[in-house]
Amino acid sequence: MTFYLIYKNPKTSKIMKNQILNLTIAAIMTFGCTTEEPVGTTTLGDGTPYASYPEIMVGKVKTMVEKNYWAIPEGTSCKKGNPLTRADRDSLGNWTDDFEVVYDENGVVIACTGLNDTGKPIWKNENIIENMLVTKQNVFRKDTLNSYYQFKYGDNGFLLSGIRNRAGVDTLITSFACKTNAKGKPAEIQMFNSKGKPVEKYMYSYDEKNRFVKFEAFDKAGGINFIQEVKYNDKSKASELIFKDKDNKITASNNCTYEYDEKGNWLKAIVKDDKNHVVIAERSYTYYE
Repeated sequence: MTFYLIYKNPKTSKIMKNQILNLTIAAIMTFGCTTEEPVGTTTLGDGTPYASYPEIMVGKVKTMVEKNYWAIPEGTSCKKGNPLTRADRDSLGNWTDDFEVVYDENGVVIACTGLNDTGKPIWKNENIIENMLVTKQNVFRKDTLNSYYQFKYGDNGFLLSGIRNRAGVDTLITSFACKTNAKGKPAEIQMFNSKGKPVEKYMYSYDEKNRFVKFEAFDKAGGINFIQEVKYNDKSKASELIFKDKDNKITASNNCTYEYDEKGNWLKAIVKDDKNHVVIAERSYTYYE
């Protein structure tokens, strides 16, 4: 449901892209294949930079690679310029890395690998799959196992809870409990620290097509930290992302346009924020069919 998105961190006011380094959200948003989605599609979500805003891709996708570039004006549109370097990403506020995601034939993510501007791996989320559900996710930084998640599901295959442990020493970092809507999408996630005390809580809202439209983050006292909202174009691709502060005031907005392949999956995204920063993302796909 989403793609690569620019946003402002409510605390730092820096331009940012939806980050894979937010490991908790990235790991728990959309595991498994039991959630309802259109037939003949593949979800870009869990364990990827799109975890918070899952996107539905058309067809049985085997691999997808996304790379980011500076945009160069060209007539009424723009073309890609130089690849974003690490320094570029840092200057934009930790812009998400390029990445490759690999799926099995059931549409479950096998692994997602972050790539630097030369195409070399810098992180990897590797999933252990049982009965079409991700029961464990190993998180690598470069070639080192950093941490791992373990997940529990209900009889209907919908996510119930999970834990995140440090690798090697197997000590608890955080845990969560998840409530889902009638179609299996997360509706409320309560986070707990290593001592089992509640900390942040996240609320998710969806439209009549079961597309994510609103994310609310709450502090441990129940107050709102920030809000994110998404609007869609006629192809159900995110066309606008809006960020609001705790007082429901807009702090940033981003607009997105696309070029598509014959299946209707986007090959090029042009994202412009309210400060006129423009970045282009390009994708390539392989399919099982």
